[in-house]
Amino acid sequence: MSRDRFSDEFLRMNLVIKAQMYLERKEAKYRQGDARKMPPENWPQSLLRCVRSGMQQIAKGTGFSRETPFVGLGIEGFYALAHTLHLELVRQEAQLHSYPDGGILDSMIMKPLSALLSGEVTLYNRVNHPARR
Repeated sequence: MSRDRFSDEFLRMNLVIKAQMYLERKEAKYRQGDARKMPPENWPQSLLRCVRSGMQQIAKGTGFSRETPFVGLGIEGFYALAHTLHLELVRQEAQLHSYPDGGILDSMIMKPLSALLSGEVTLYNRVNHPARR
């Protein structure tokens, strides 16, 4: 987290609002109003499903703690979600064997790409063990 807790909390609230807007408007309409036209139309349906799932989880408050990480996104899906939300990676830490099935808990400190927003948010993503997908 950055030193400015207000900016951090504002960024988190911004992500929840964006997720709710995405879910209300659907992809095409959301893309039209998005400054970077995300998510791209040429992304495969599998990635778009991950983005939608991630937005549903964010809208419910999931992904912001170790206890309630994102699930079902995988690595590629998580980064598709992050790109759609205009976030870039600051630092990542993977906790190997975090789960009995060998799953991994990734924690990623993200910051906004926009100069209009500041702060950092830590997002947590549970990644299944590759042999158990």
